[in-house]
Amino acid sequence: MNSRSLTSEPANNAYAQFLERLSNEEFWQLATDAAHMPPMAQANPDDYLECVLEHGRCLLPLIALREIASPPYYFSRFPTSPPWMVGIGAWRGETIAVVDLDAYLFQHATRSPRTIKEGILAIAQLDDLTLGLLVTDVGLVTTLDVEQVVPFEQVPTWYTHLQSEAVIGVKCDGGGNGQPVSEALLLDIPVLVHDIVQHLKNDRLL
Repeated sequence: MNSRSLTSEPANNAYAQFLERLSNEEFWQLATDAAHMPPMAQANPDDYLECVLEHGRCLLPLIALREIASPPYYFSRFPTSPPWMVGIGAWRGETIAVVDLDAYLFQHATRSPRTIKEGILAIAQLDDLTLGLLVTDVGLVTTLDVEQVVPFEQVPTWYTHLQSEAVIGVKCDGGGNGQPVSEALLLDIPVLVHDIVQHLKNDRLL
């Protein structure tokens, strides 16, 4: 996957002015217009991208990702947005909703503007819906063996207030020879996307 900015600098200012002129209804209509983009490459269904969150790590299926974007980028947020929604932004000429993945999973308010600007954006696509998932950083792509995954219910974890419906299980590494156990949440993209969309519909934002 190629790293790129969501928008170029000259486009940022013009797009920001365009967004500021929108009504609330027009804003959310744009947010629901998904990008219809073919997969950038044929990915192995067992390949996952490790993402760093504020509260640990997670694994996203590579097959559901279209791109990894680095800052700078511009987001526009409305007061009626859920606390975990960063706002909307532009990707490849389309308007997408952008979610702070840590804030969504752990049910807290999104991070400070400065922290958001330094985050990495994973562009996820499910059917005709595209979302931007904001994470702290990204790591390596790993091929996951199902035997490495422990069902979420069987793991004594530190996770509290976790949106567990979007979690398939937990990949645990280490723990031998006095080494600490390193955990990574394995996320179910279809469940995650549908749940986010349902939240926005319930809040009358879609």
